[in-house]
Amino acid sequence: MKSFSFFVFLNVLILFAHAQNQTTTCEQFNLLNGTATCTPCQQAIFKTNQLPISKCNVVGILFGHALGATGPDSLRDDIDKTCAETADACSESDAKSAYTEVDKACNTELNQYFSATPPYNNEASIGSDAALTILVNYMAIPFRESLCFKVGGEYCLVKSYEQTNQSAITQSTNATNLFQLDQCDDCTQQSYNNLKNFQLSHPLNTPNLKKIMTDITTKQIQTFEQNCPNLKSDAQKLATQFYNYSVVILIGLIGFIYVNFI
Repeated sequence: MKSFSFFVFLNVLILFAHAQNQTTTCEQFNLLNGTATCTPCQQAIFKTNQLPISKCNVVGILFGHALGATGPDSLRDDIDKTCAETADACSESDAKSAYTEVDKACNTELNQYFSATPPYNNEASIGSDAALTILVNYMAIPFRESLCFKVGGEYCLVKSYEQTNQSAITQSTNATNLFQLDQCDDCTQQSYNNLKNFQLSHPLNTPNLKKIMTDITTKQIQTFEQNCPNLKSDAQKLATQFYNYSVVILIGLIGFIYVNFI
């Protein structure tokens, strides 16, 4: 599972690119040849890349707009586009249906993935796609809320981008330290509140969901607890997971997509 975060950026882009072709079949989506047909797991993943559920992939949509981002101004424009494109486009029922169906249909593949190390066999590779699909759809609603939230007239992700660049210029700091979760600010508080409310009605109630949501965030949870004790609550793990996912996006935008997870 250590490799999950390593592949997040690339896999999100692949899933998003496939989702742009709404006429493709599951077999075409998975590049199957001859008479090969999709497994139930592949069918469930494929379904999440069709409208309207594909609009729940807010992360992929943001990446699609932000690939050419060159600074805070272009990033701000890309967030504007993402927030406009996804406004009222993904319902909670759509997102829950997506991650619940994939969780059930892909149990075998997910277990293969959880126990495997690269290079993956076919089932584990499909399990990796399933894990990413569950993560993206589970986080769709609260992620969009926090992505589109502004403090002092500015998006929190743009603030984080600017602060990270400033730290790189003014401090002798290694790349890993740039992305530690040590900012107990209004952006953190808002993201935390969004997820606290979300978790009340969307608990991590399956073994697969728990494994997917906790594996990539253990170190970040510990850092958050140490640096932001005033925000501790029953929703702490989930809140930290979301804040970490914002950091994953930031890392991807400036070229350090996996530095915080290896």
